[in-house]
Amino acid sequence: MNQRRVAGLFLLAAGCGKYAVPYDFVPQVLQQDFAIQMGDLRRAFPIDLTKDPKFPAQVAYARIAPIVQVKEVHYWTPQNSLTFATPLIDLYVGPKGTEKKTDPGVRKIGALDPIAAHERTACVTGNPPGTVYSACRANLTEEGKALLGGFAQNFKTPFVLLLLGPVTAPAPAGKIDLVIQPTIEFEIPLT
Repeated sequence: MNQRRVAGLFLLAAGCGKYAVPYDFVPQVLQQDFAIQMGDLRRAFPIDLTKDPKFPAQVAYARIAPIVQVKEVHYWTPQNSLTFATPLIDLYVGPKGTEKKTDPGVRKIGALDPIAAHERTACVTGNPPGTVYSACRANLTEEGKALLGGFAQNFKTPFVLLLLGPVTAPAPAGKIDLVIQPTIEFEIPLT
């Protein structure tokens, strides 16, 4: 039986010859007004895993491409002065340079629940609102997990997460700090 300890996680593999490497992306902080354009709340932000100092060396130097499993995407709001509740915010993934959902290669992977005006997220009771400890989970589809996993598997190629939702407030104003953090697991075959 192969047994290998990686980052505090044991994967016992009876003859399957692989080990798991958990990885939390460096949180992507969106501290801005969110561009409110043409009735949309939108924000595209690039992800370049090769520039993340916490990216696991076991994955970066693996001789065989890892299998990637997206576990979840967490989000939280340390600050929120928006004068309106956000709508359901759709989450898309696409290649580097993506700016809108109609760009080539962009696909919807899930959504973030609405966030009330002037409220910080508090999805885990008993923890301070607007922190990683009270983070919410994005609603990801299984196809969405696979799509995000495909981009993460090709970790040397940057990609973009795009958030998009309609704004129907008559006079939208304010700012929101939104932190988003995908959690994935790489399975690396032992050679």
